[in-house]
Amino acid sequence: MIEKAYTETSIGQCHYRHQSGQGIPIVFLHQTPSSSLMYEKLMSLLPQNTCVAIDTPGFGMSDDISGNPSIEDYGNCIVEALESLDLINELFSFKLIFFTKAFFILLDFSPEIIRST
Repeated sequence: MIEKAYTETSIGQCHYRHQSGQGIPIVFLHQTPSSSLMYEKLMSLLPQNTCVAIDTPGFGMSDDISGNPSIEDYGNCIVEALESLDLINELFSFKLIFFTKAFFILLDFSPEIIRST
């Protein structure tokens, strides 16, 4: 079952949808402008997998970043959300459905933490 929740980041609350399953978590990041809702049907087709779909700050039900945020600001917030969900430390590899924002998120990690699967 897909559930909705929030996690705290330095910019405020970050909304996400998640479902528990097995194996390496699949993390979904939506295109701009959109929200994690776009992945709900896909997640329902993967009931055996742990899935997390995060709303980018200012989209969906996540709080907005004040000022004129850069793509790196958005990426940092996503990293904070993943860390607060304990997805960073437990992952030795993960699948990432990504658009532009994901590139900047991946820049924050070393190859020892993330390997493509």
